[in-house]
Amino acid sequence: FSRFERAARDMQNYRHDYPVSLTHTLFICCDLYLLPGVYITDIHEKWYGDYERLEYVHTYIQWLFPLQEPGVNYEASTLTKEEITDFLNHSIAKENLLKSYKLMLDFYGIVLCDEKTGEVRRAEHWEERFHNLNSHTHNNLRITRILKCLGTLGYPHYQVPLVHFFLEETLVNGQLPNIRDSVLSYFLFAVLDKTQRRNLIKYAYLNYEPKDEFVWCPKKIQKLWSMQSKAAKEEAADSLGSQEDTLISDSEAQEEENLSADESCNSAESHEDEETFSHNED
Repeated sequence: FSRFERAARDMQNYRHDYPVSLTHTLFICCDLYLLPGVYITDIHEKWYGDYERLEYVHTYIQWLFPLQEPGVNYEASTLTKEEITDFLNHSIAKENLLKSYKLMLDFYGIVLCDEKTGEVRRAEHWEERFHNLNSHTHNNLRITRILKCLGTLGYPHYQVPLVHFFLEETLVNGQLPNIRDSVLSYFLFAVLDKTQRRNLIKYAYLNYEPKDEFVWCPKKIQKLWSMQSKAAKEEAADSLGSQEDTLISDSEAQEEENLSADESCNSAESHEDEETFSHNED
């Protein structure tokens, strides 16, 4: 549990609106972020697909995805409550955040396929980018920041699709083993909606092995989910069995119908042969 405890405190602090007082600083002005000498449009247009730069430059992520907490870049400013309100009422700022999100998704080998729902899927170049993501785990911190920022600045509905994507890739598809713990300890708990977060934890538990090492929810909840899963599987098996029985019964009924038809045909043919034979006799 110790590997999860620190993450739990950090993510709870984020979800409960940062009870600790933070320094209020400016971070945005119209259509540019205040990264000295660099417009946000420069990053969107000139950095897109420049994976070397996106990987090895470490000063841009705090500007593209600002939070109410300080990051490793001491020059990057933190969000204030007033700035959040201004941001949510500023269409250009929200458009810039969406462009920044697409930029980073492409960097990770992911594509946003529905801007309304936030649904994501693998990009065509996913294998190359997954390899990079799996071998450069500092990106885990970046993704956590992105998820937090989405929740704070108007895109909370984008959190679940991205977290579900990473749960599926790590736990179901067996990809990205080096980021699995970050997905479970940080990505998942960045989701602000409690019901959706619980559903994601359940999905994670049901696909996690070995289950006795799952530490991200109480054991009594895990036991309940295991019982529900077992019952659902038994019900599905019974339903499948009933369908098979129905198919067999329908098949048998069809066979009987065909047999009756054959017997009728044979009887008619026999009668015709008798009539022909009688006619020839005459």
